[in-house]
Amino acid sequence: MAVLDQPLKTTFDNEIDWRIIPDYIDMQEYRDVPLQMILGLDSARSKFSLMRDGYKIEWIEDELNANADQLAAAIADDSATSITVDDGSKFQPGHIILIESEYLWVSAVNTTTNVLTVTRGFSGTAASHADNTAVYIRGMARLEGDDADYIGRRETTQPYNYTSIFQQGLSMSRTKMQTDSHGQPMGAWQYQVDKAVPELMRMLEFQLFHGARKADTPVRSMGGLPTFVTQTQAAGGAITKATIDAAMQKCFEGGSNPSVFVCNHEVAGDIYKLYDGNTSLLRVGTDENKQGLPEVTGIYTQFGEVAIVMDKWCPTSDAYILDPSRIGLYTLHPWSWAELAKSGDSRKAEVVGEFSLAVSKGASGHTRITGITT
Repeated sequence: MAVLDQPLKTTFDNEIDWRIIPDYIDMQEYRDVPLQMILGLDSARSKFSLMRDGYKIEWIEDELNANADQLAAAIADDSATSITVDDGSKFQPGHIILIESEYLWVSAVNTTTNVLTVTRGFSGTAASHADNTAVYIRGMARLEGDDADYIGRRETTQPYNYTSIFQQGLSMSRTKMQTDSHGQPMGAWQYQVDKAVPELMRMLEFQLFHGARKADTPVRSMGGLPTFVTQTQAAGGAITKATIDAAMQKCFEGGSNPSVFVCNHEVAGDIYKLYDGNTSLLRVGTDENKQGLPEVTGIYTQFGEVAIVMDKWCPTSDAYILDPSRIGLYTLHPWSWAELAKSGDSRKAEVVGEFSLAVSKGASGHTRITGITT
């Protein structure tokens, strides 16, 4: 085990001689913690510009200006030149807007009353429109030499998460340590140290799907995917390609490029049932050395292809379509172990790690499919 040359930046007492466990990835089976393997245990530092580094992490998130709104009052006829929208700050003079099949040109905006002054039938035929009808910004035609106009800008947001401490204590009697254990060439003590990390990594994988973001006395806990991925697509039964297509479309409209479909192995089994030899819908494995039917490894959609990642700890009722470039794990304290004060005729130690999760565009760049039955 390597000994740290410098104290770790951590909430723990740096006077303790923490020894980093460098080969924990080799100790863990990929199928046991696949999401961690895909994301990497400290990928958040390279994917996000973290505003703070510690037990609470924050990152800046921004989006382009909105290009849609809706009517706050009906347009009764085809001659009205003042229309009311929900949020006038989204518009500026020169905008070409579309309401159903009618294009209108905006000549003035009153952000106090949310009233737009418009030219009717700028393209298409003027018509009446009901309250709550969608209003889309679809172009711009500014007057030559006109003074500048200003549009309401979206403020940046600062999503955040807390770290969770994962710990497992170790205790072994002197007699046990002196006894050579069959199948443990490194010794019984080192075997227990090495075994603790895969068990704790599994606990971290649980929390990626079930974690609740909290910083209440006395507990601090990292939020998992449900904390951030708030865009949903209801399945309403067994998983279907139509459901996956709809979820992918939401990600596409949100401006992301998802590449993984994370689901329970039982849900993956239902996807396998969709395979009938037609590879235009599903991608299958090509390992000729494997016996039996090839496994389904990916799904083709109009909005891109996603690789199937089976995670046995993902709830069977949920699946996630994710863009890994917008998700990262954060390591405050890497998997390490340290000796504890001896008591009685036993050697004692603990294995500890402290981690968190960062997700950007959770409300539009990823989709959680809910209500799946298998």
